[in-house]
Amino acid sequence: MKFARPIMVTVLAASVGGLVWADRHPATSTAPVLAGAGVLPMAAIPTTAHLSTSWYCPGVPAGTMVGASGSFTIANSSESEFSTRVTLFPVGKDPVASTIIVPARGRKVINPAETAPSTMAAALIEMSGAVGAVEQTAISQEGVSVSACVLEPSPNWYLADGATRSDSSMSLTLFNPSPTDAVVDLAFADEENARVTKKFEGRVVPGRSLVVLDISQVILRKERLSVAATVRSGSLVMGRFQVFRGDNGSRRGLMVGAAAPALSTEWRFAAGQKGDGGPGTLPASTRVIAHNPGTSDATVFVTSFPATPDPITAPSAEGTPPASSPAAPDPIRVVVAARQSATVDLNADQVPIGLFSVVVTSDEPIVVERALDRLQNNVNVATLQMGSPLAAGEWHLAAGAPEGMQATLQVMNATGLPGKVTIKALGPAGLVALPGWESVALTEGALIRFDLGEKNVSADSIVVTSTVDVVVERVIRGANGWSSALGLPVAGP
Repeated sequence: MKFARPIMVTVLAASVGGLVWADRHPATSTAPVLAGAGVLPMAAIPTTAHLSTSWYCPGVPAGTMVGASGSFTIANSSESEFSTRVTLFPVGKDPVASTIIVPARGRKVINPAETAPSTMAAALIEMSGAVGAVEQTAISQEGVSVSACVLEPSPNWYLADGATRSDSSMSLTLFNPSPTDAVVDLAFADEENARVTKKFEGRVVPGRSLVVLDISQVILRKERLSVAATVRSGSLVMGRFQVFRGDNGSRRGLMVGAAAPALSTEWRFAAGQKGDGGPGTLPASTRVIAHNPGTSDATVFVTSFPATPDPITAPSAEGTPPASSPAAPDPIRVVVAARQSATVDLNADQVPIGLFSVVVTSDEPIVVERALDRLQNNVNVATLQMGSPLAAGEWHLAAGAPEGMQATLQVMNATGLPGKVTIKALGPAGLVALPGWESVALTEGALIRFDLGEKNVSADSIVVTSTVDVVVERVIRGANGWSSALGLPVAGP
C-alpha cells in the first residue's frame, strides 16, 4: 500500500558525533513501524462513529500576548448539527467551559481572547455524537500557523527541530486536561551532542492547566534543538511555540502546533521546494531533520520526488491523460546516532529546481520534520512541518486561510498505483466538488498542486478524497508570511 521511489539529496551536517554518513542506496517500501504504545503517530479523524469524540488543542495566543492572536475552528461536514462542550485553559487561570452548537455543513470559530484572555490558551473540545475536524490558528507579526489538534494525550511527545538563537525563541506548551497532576521529563539533543537539562526533569504540570516553558531562557544559542518528552504519570498534550523574528535579515516565521505523539519508521512530506531565483522561481531551500530518541542507531533513507510537469497550473480534469512524473534520483543514506539528530539538505545542485515531495524511511522509529525557507518581499520566511506517518484516501482541512491570505493544496500519491483525487469545499449546500477538480488523475508517486485561490475557496473548509492513499499538505501565504500544515487524515479506530 505504501510506495517509495529512489531519489537524490545531499547531507548538510556531515557528522553527528562521528556517526552520520551518506551514500547511495535503494529506498525501501515496507509498511511503517510505529512506536507509541498504541497511540496514533499524528492527528487523525476516526474511521468509525463514536458516541463522543474529544479533541485536544495544545495552545494559541489568547489576547494578552503583544502582537499575536489565536483561534480554534470546528468543522462539521455532516448533514446534522451537533453539540460541543468547549473548555478553554488559559495560562495561570481557571478553565472556562461553554456549550455550543456546530451547524450542519458549517463550522464554528472560538476566539479564546473573548472568554479566557491570557498569553496563551489550550482547548478541550468534546463532541456529542459526532466526530468533526478541529484545527487551531495562531497569527503574529512574524507569520501565521494553522495546525491540527489531536485526539488524545500521549505518554510520549517528540520534536525534531527548533532553535534558541538570539534571533529566535522556542517554548513548549504542556497541556494537562485531567484533574490530576502530570509529571514529565524532557530530554534535548542539540547540533553538538545529546543533553538532558536538570531544570526540565520531573516537571510537574498541575491538573487542568496549561504551562508554557520558555526553553530559550535555559538552553541558549542553539541552531537545532530536538525534544523527547516522557510522561512519568498523568495525562499530557505537548505543543510548540517557535518564533523566528527575522532580525537583521535572518529567518522569520511562526510555528505553533502539537508535537508528534509517537515515532515511526516512515514519514512523508508533500511540500518541498527548491528555487534559485531564476525566471519564474523564488529562492527557496528545504532541509529534513531526523531525531532518533532511541537507544540504537538509526539508518535513514531520504528520497525526493519531483512534482508532475507544470504543477502550478490547474491539474487536468477526468479524461485528460495524466502527465508522467519525472524520474526520481537515488536516495541518500544517513545514520543517526542514538539520542541524536541530523540534518539533510535538499538544496544540492543535483536536485531539480521546483516543487517536490519527500519520503523518509528508517530501520528504527524516529521523528522527522521539514524546514522550508522562501524569499518573500526580501525576507527569508521560514516554516517547520512534521512529516506524515500515515497515508489515507480522505483528508479534512477545517480552518482555511485567515482573512486576506491565500492557500494551496499539495497532494502526494503515496502508492505505486494510479488513482483519482477529488477536491471538495464545505458550504451551505454541503461538500461540493470544485469545478475541474471532480476527478483529477494521479500517476504513481505523483505530486500535484491545487491553487485554492483560483477557486475562491482559500478560507473554506476543504475535504480531499482519493481512490489511492495520499498525503495532503496545505500552504497558506499572506503579506507577512506563510505556513504549511498537514490535513487531518481519516484513519485509526
